[in-house]
Amino acid sequence: MRNMRKTNRQRSAPWWRLLLSVVLLLAAGHGKAVAQTPQDSTAINVATPATDDDRIYNFRMLGEQDQRPEFAIGGMHGLKKYFESIKLPRKALKKGTREKVHLSFVIDKDGTILNPKLTKSVSPEADETVLQAVRDMPAWIPAIKDGKPVKMRGGVALFFTYGQGVRMGMPPAKSQNGNEANEVNSPQQVDQNAEFSKGGTEGLIRYLKNNIQHPRSANGISGKVSISFVVDKDGSITDVKVLRSLHPILDKEAIRVVQNMPKWKPAIHQGQAVRCRYTIPITFKSYPDNHNKSSRSSRSKQRGYDLNKIL
Repeated sequence: MRNMRKTNRQRSAPWWRLLLSVVLLLAAGHGKAVAQTPQDSTAINVATPATDDDRIYNFRMLGEQDQRPEFAIGGMHGLKKYFESIKLPRKALKKGTREKVHLSFVIDKDGTILNPKLTKSVSPEADETVLQAVRDMPAWIPAIKDGKPVKMRGGVALFFTYGQGVRMGMPPAKSQNGNEANEVNSPQQVDQNAEFSKGGTEGLIRYLKNNIQHPRSANGISGKVSISFVVDKDGSITDVKVLRSLHPILDKEAIRVVQNMPKWKPAIHQGQAVRCRYTIPITFKSYPDNHNKSSRSSRSKQRGYDLNKIL
């Protein structure tokens, strides 16, 4: 009896070994497949490098020979009129609304507008109306980089005002009595820029040359002061500010000279005089006390500025 059981075990043993071998082979094959999966997946998911055709440029990436994008119907003035023509739904703005929002978008190589966005929401109705108007905007003249059209990121500031709708640019300032003062424009928003009344740009340089001084108390300090000011409707100079400071004494001197400028010819927009803000850089350059003062150029330098770097 024992011999029969032993014989049966010996006969069945090869089948168990065969089954075990099959299981081990299947397990090995599965492990190999799993091990190869990450490699295959990595190969499939490798990102294709962006080409120049896909690059979105900004204005700083353009050179002097390149061309900025332009609204095809009237340039900046036409773009301003386009936004002012947008009709918002009646309940899009609540009473008292005065909201400044930045609008960004991409100008494609064919001039179409892509992906317009607002930095913040004014109201669902106002947002959607403006964004749809941007999507429906006429094609622009695209940016040109190295002789070829390229994608360019652009943007404008929009001002939402109750009772006035949408305007492009900075909001009008408020006067002390609560009424809105006249709007201050930028040079890009007017038809004709303001001009120094006594000789234009050359006259402005002469004025600065003859009037600016380098105070002795700031001797040894050189650099640039950027001054911002508004040319009012009557040509007078108002709201003089320092945008880039060098030294309190030199800042004060730059402000003094700009405030005392004679009246300018005001900027003109749609046939009327408008207020417009401008910025001029003034460079102070200090020289040693023993510097040769005999020539006219030496005397000019002792006044404290480098004439070739003023404008």
